[in-house]
Amino acid sequence: MKSSNQRLSVIATVLAICAFVAFLTVAMARLVEVQRNLTAGHGEYLLWAVGQAQYETQKLISAAAQTTQMSQGALMRQYDIAISRFVLLTEGEMSRQIAAVGHVGEMQRALDSLLGLEQYLTKPDNRPGTYAGRVQATMGPFIANLRNIGNDLMIATRERDSERRETYNSTIIEIIVCILGILASGVILAIQLMASQNQLAKSDAKMRREKEFLDMLIDSSGEGVTAFDTNLMCTHWNKAMVRIFDRPTHDVVGRHLRDVFPFPDGHAVPEMLLSALRGEDSYMPEHILPGTEKYLEKASFPVRDGSKVVGGIMIVRDVTERYAAQRELARHHSQLEDLVAERTADLRHTEAQLRAAIQKAEQALTQEKRLRQLYRDFVSMVSHQFRTPLAIIDSSAQRMARRGPQMSDEEIQMRAGKIRTAAGRLARLLESTLDGARMDAGEIEFHPRKSDLVRLVREACERQRELHPGRDFRLELEGLPQAVRFDPLLMDQVLTNLISNATKYSPDSTQVHVVGETREDVVVLTVKDLGVGIPEEELPRVFERFFRASTATGVSGTGIGLHVAREIVRMHGGELTLSSRMGEGTAVHLTLPHDDQQQAAE
Repeated sequence: MKSSNQRLSVIATVLAICAFVAFLTVAMARLVEVQRNLTAGHGEYLLWAVGQAQYETQKLISAAAQTTQMSQGALMRQYDIAISRFVLLTEGEMSRQIAAVGHVGEMQRALDSLLGLEQYLTKPDNRPGTYAGRVQATMGPFIANLRNIGNDLMIATRERDSERRETYNSTIIEIIVCILGILASGVILAIQLMASQNQLAKSDAKMRREKEFLDMLIDSSGEGVTAFDTNLMCTHWNKAMVRIFDRPTHDVVGRHLRDVFPFPDGHAVPEMLLSALRGEDSYMPEHILPGTEKYLEKASFPVRDGSKVVGGIMIVRDVTERYAAQRELARHHSQLEDLVAERTADLRHTEAQLRAAIQKAEQALTQEKRLRQLYRDFVSMVSHQFRTPLAIIDSSAQRMARRGPQMSDEEIQMRAGKIRTAAGRLARLLESTLDGARMDAGEIEFHPRKSDLVRLVREACERQRELHPGRDFRLELEGLPQAVRFDPLLMDQVLTNLISNATKYSPDSTQVHVVGETREDVVVLTVKDLGVGIPEEELPRVFERFFRASTATGVSGTGIGLHVAREIVRMHGGELTLSSRMGEGTAVHLTLPHDDQQQAAE
């Protein structure tokens, strides 16, 4: 209800002010309009100008009739005067008012006719009486017109004056109404001002009561409270501050806090006061009050008026008892921590032993699972790879056993060749499997020396050409150095594996391309085929033991060759990488160090 009355009071005051301004504005506007109308009258002056034009024209006609008594110069002076009167009537506001009463252009025609008389008036041979007739004939009709114009202007002037008087009367009434409105608005504003003063007095009394109550609350608080303005002048010092610092209120309030407590430069308390004036909260943990056994903690906060900081407040707590209790608690806590630490150390030792045992068990289990999976993969691969040559040997042996006496020498040679080929395939499978085992056991002997890499590549290609007589091998080895440091036996095994793979996994009609080049301090040998390629998602696994790509189905192999080849190359300090695209072929890149890097690797 009180809020509603305040809103109504504010609305009434605003409306009274708006009415006051509106009435005052209207009154001033009407007064300005009256002043403008008073200064805008040209009727009498226009009547005078028309009368002057008529009078001077009549004088010109009379002067023209008296040429025998007047000089030519006097006649022309009268002529010029008459022209000036008509020029006055043809320009500006007078011309517009004459046109307004219905005489449009008559003054201009009279002026033009008057100007046309100049040629007759200035002829030296004109006879007496000639001027009078010409002037009378030209200007006589305009004298009557001037009389009519004057009458019409007088009538129009009287009508305007009548309208103006009516306007003045209505304007005066409006001004009186506005003055009454201004008086009424002033009365309302005066009433509102008196009511506002009364309300202000009540609010001031209420504020004083609230301040006294707040002071009582602050003084009753067990915490020390001091307030200060933006100049660090103390404005409040409660009883708790008196008790804590032993400084009476009258000795602190109204003084600069740096004067009351001369803290040294860099002390935390002045910085807390300044931080409050910057609008920041700050806190000082418990500390001893110098010269006493009291422990205090302090906090400062800004005091804001809206968004503006107008001062600050600092709260001081006496935490001596709490500090003593915390120290006692800390002592017991320390004893308890020592006991817990002792027990914890025992538990951690036991836990470490248990974790180590569990970790060993997990590692053993993981190793067992990995070995079991490798064994399953190996058995599956070997059973698959060994089955075909064994089947060939078995079928050929059975054939020879059944038809031995009836078989021709050629057939016996053919069957024996198949058995030998299958046996050789079994031997190679076993050898590649043993290579992986020897590699794991570290039993491969490594004897690097400077050797001819080009010759080793050519020999490996020749062996593959004997196995595949129709196969084309394209060699570009001019970029290789004359000698490279490596183990010939191991490197021959690597090259044989790479070239054999390129031959096995590409059609017989395609070419196997071997390129050698020297790049800075390494040599690079690339073996590229145009075979089936390897799926992109399988490329990261091609060097894993026993892994065979999905595109290798139907081609013999153990999946160990590339794994062993890369390990041998890494023994030489080099690297073996592979790139492939499905349907386009595979390229294997063998990189070996040359000169200084090779010696460092050894």
